[in-house]
Amino acid sequence: MKEMKEEAKKREDQLMRQLQEQAQYFAAALQRNRGNAGGSTKSKKMDVPVLKCPEDINLADFRDWQQRFADYTEVQKIMEECTLSGPLVNGILEIDDRKDDINDIIKKILHYIREHRNPLLDRKEFLERNQHAGESIDVYYSALKSIDESCGYDVNPSCKVCDDSCGHGDELQQERLGLN
Repeated sequence: MKEMKEEAKKREDQLMRQLQEQAQYFAAALQRNRGNAGGSTKSKKMDVPVLKCPEDINLADFRDWQQRFADYTEVQKIMEECTLSGPLVNGILEIDDRKDDINDIIKKILHYIREHRNPLLDRKEFLERNQHAGESIDVYYSALKSIDESCGYDVNPSCKVCDDSCGHGDELQQERLGLN
């Protein structure tokens, strides 16, 4: 189980690096496009803020970053001014049309992460999630709903047997499996 966690973390890190490279590519393309808007062949340097993906991001923080990135691209009008031909398109994602927008790419990233993540880790997180001191019931409920969406019960609802056999209720069995 520990090896699966490490492998999932490596894949997640790889995807986040690629997403960060794509965001930087968008910002560079935007600067080039805006710099040449007047028809001149000389590039003009413009100060366009770059929204970077944090180095130590995890899947839970990715959703927050995704929303901030969507807001950023809307405000900067990136989708109107550049095409998607950066490293992410040529990497692990299978994108047929170079005109896919960033929302399609992010959906494909989330799908890729979901396919390669062990749902037992999400279920363990769900079962161990408690309400924090001072946390409102609405925030706690939203957090549980968010974790529940990634548990994979909708794909295989009979996995309760898997949960029980992996020792979600037994600390000794969790220790043996390396879940602690």
